[in-house]
Amino acid sequence: MNRVGAVFSDNPNGEQRFYELAQKKLGAAAKNGDLVQRAETNTTKMLQGLLGKVGFTDVQVNFAKSAPRTAS
Repeated sequence: MNRVGAVFSDNPNGEQRFYELAQKKLGAAAKNGDLVQRAETNTTKMLQGLLGKVGFTDVQVNFAKSAPRTAS
């Protein structure tokens, strides 16, 4: 574990590259699967349930479509 930690602490730029690569891979996986739809469904149910408990009877949840990200 110390050696793995040293990889990141000795080279702060290496850690940044690691996060950028992970972000790209996670983004691609989300686009190619049903992750976004499942997240929206789960969030809608959670908000409707939560707000229903405090007395709201009609809860409508709308999700904005995000703009495509450009490579940096």
